[in-house]
Amino acid sequence: MKKFIYLLLNTCIICSCGNSMRSVDNVSEALSGSSVQSVNDISEALSDNSVQSVDDVCEAFNKRMLDMERRQSVYEKKIKELETRLLNPTVRKRSVADQHVAFSTILTINEDHIGLGQTIKFYKIILNDGARYSKYSGTFTVPVAGGYMFSYFFAHTGEPGKTWLELMHNGKKVNAGVSDPAHVYQDLQGGNTAIIRAQVGDAIWMEAFHENDATLYGTVGFSSFSGVLLY
Repeated sequence: MKKFIYLLLNTCIICSCGNSMRSVDNVSEALSGSSVQSVNDISEALSDNSVQSVDDVCEAFNKRMLDMERRQSVYEKKIKELETRLLNPTVRKRSVADQHVAFSTILTINEDHIGLGQTIKFYKIILNDGARYSKYSGTFTVPVAGGYMFSYFFAHTGEPGKTWLELMHNGKKVNAGVSDPAHVYQDLQGGNTAIIRAQVGDAIWMEAFHENDATLYGTVGFSSFSGVLLY
């Protein structure tokens, strides 16, 4: 039975091959007739479809790698700069640690017959952080080098003439102010503000100038002198 089945299968195969199989030449011709391209035609088609060659791909890849390496170098440089800043912060320190410097003073009585070049002494101290303003000399002595702001305001009494005051720094005028005499319906004040750089031991004070025998209105706190260390 098995032999019969094998014989039948072989007969079918032979018949099928005899009726359907073609030679190798016929197969090639059929493939050609079916528009199957050769290897060169396939390469040309790939080129026409903008598919890059291996060399082009390698070149693009190398360029990409170089660009990434360049960026990495830039990032590493920035990271090192940040690390340096964190390890070595450039914070400006004052010469006296944790010291606050400020003063504010006023006159409490009238000052009469003020002469040229006379230092104005503000006797009532409102604030004197650092204890560098002397009400006895009227001078502020700088304890910490840095930038300071000074301000002053003053009023004239009803006496004739004007009062002229100037802010002095080590004997040199910084700026000045002037006040006219008070009137029945008008009270006048002079004053000014300055920001200066001062060194340890420098002296700052208020001084009368320009007009002799001047007066200052000292009641009610109209005349004041203040200063503060800014940085």
